[in-house]
Amino acid sequence: MTRMRPALISGLLLAFASLAAAETIFVEAETFQPSSDGWRVVKNRQTRSASRLTSLNGARGDPKGSASRTITVHEFDSYRIWVRHIYHEGRRGAFRLAVLQDGKELAGKDFDLKPRPKSRNWSYVWDAFDADLPDGKLELRLTKCGNKNCSGYVRHVDCILITTDKDLPPSYVPYARQTYLRVALGDIYERGVYVHVFADHYRDPWYAHYSLSRAGTTRGIRPPPRKLLLGGESTPWCNITPMLYQDSGAILNFTVRRSYTQRSERLKARFEFASAPNEESIVRTMDVEAEPNGLVVVAPPDLVTIDNQRRLKRDKEFAEATGRIADAYDWPTIGRKPERFPFFVTATLGGYGTQVDKDIEDRERKTLNYFGFCNDEKSYIGGGIWYM
Repeated sequence: MTRMRPALISGLLLAFASLAAAETIFVEAETFQPSSDGWRVVKNRQTRSASRLTSLNGARGDPKGSASRTITVHEFDSYRIWVRHIYHEGRRGAFRLAVLQDGKELAGKDFDLKPRPKSRNWSYVWDAFDADLPDGKLELRLTKCGNKNCSGYVRHVDCILITTDKDLPPSYVPYARQTYLRVALGDIYERGVYVHVFADHYRDPWYAHYSLSRAGTTRGIRPPPRKLLLGGESTPWCNITPMLYQDSGAILNFTVRRSYTQRSERLKARFEFASAPNEESIVRTMDVEAEPNGLVVVAPPDLVTIDNQRRLKRDKEFAEATGRIADAYDWPTIGRKPERFPFFVTATLGGYGTQVDKDIEDRERKTLNYFGFCNDEKSYIGGGIWYM
C-alpha cells in the first residue's frame, strides 16, 4: 500500500478545486449597447443559425460606431475569450473585440480577416484569443476593422464566451433555458429497451439521433451497454435541450427499441416534460399507448413561457385539431374521384421514419380522403424504380 504525503494530497485537492471553480461568463451580442446606428440588433435569414435567432450586425451605418457591454470578472486569471460570428468564404466582415478597463485596452483581436477553408458558408463559427484579465468591472467593445462597412450578409456577431477553462468546448446551449424529460415505461417490456429519439430540426444541421436510458441522454443510436430499461422502470431526468435548438425547437420522434434496428411492437409509457429536473417543474405529462410503436411531439425552444408550454403538442392533438376543421368544411358533392388518370398525393402520416398509433393514422387518412385522392383505392409505385 502506498501512502501519499499530506502536502501532496493537499496540492491535488487544491488543483481539483481550481478546476471545479473555473469562471465562465456568457454574453449574447445583442445585449451590447451601440454608440450609434453602426451596430444593430437584427433577425433575418442570416441569423437563422444564431442563438435565439438574433445577432448584432455592424455592416452598415456609422463606420466609426462601436457597441459595448460591461461584465464583472471575479478572478485575476488567464482567460480564453471565444466569439461566435457568421462566416462566408467570399465575403469579409472584419471586426474587433477588445477588453478594456478604465478606457484602456487590455487585450483584443481582429476577427474574420481571412477565409477558413474547413468552415461551411453561412455557418456560425467560433474563434478565440487568450488574455490575462484582472478582477473587477471590464468593458467589452466591438468595433469595425478599418472603420469600414461591409456586406450586410456578414459581420453578424452572435455571442461571446469568456472562461478560465481553456479545455471547455465553446457552445451557447448550456447558458440558456433548459428542458428536461423523464420517461416511465409501461409494464409490457420483458427485455431491455431504450427510448430512441430522432430530432427533426427546422434548419442545418437538419437532424440528430439520441438515446434515453438509465444513463440519461446520450447522443447517437444506442445507449451505453447495460443501461437498458425493463417494463415499469424509468429514465432519470434527461436534459433534452441539445435536441431542441433554443431558438426554434424541433420535432421529436420517439420509439421504444431493443436496438437501433429492433423496435418493440407497442409503445406504452408516460412522458413528463419539465423546465427543471424536479417534480415541481413538470409542464406536461403525456400518457401514451401506441400500436404501432411511435410518438411524434412538436417541442418549442423551451418550456418557461406560457406560450411555449401551449406549443408543446403530440401527434394525436394535431390530427384531431386538423380533423375537426376538415369535418366541418363544406366539401363539394359534385363529380367523382379520377379513374383513368388517378390523382395521388404524398403525405407522411407520422414522423420521420416513425409510425404512429393506428387510430391517429386513421384520423389523418379520413382528413386526407376528403380531397378525393386515390391513394386508398389504387396502387402505384412510389418513389420510382431502382435498377441494379
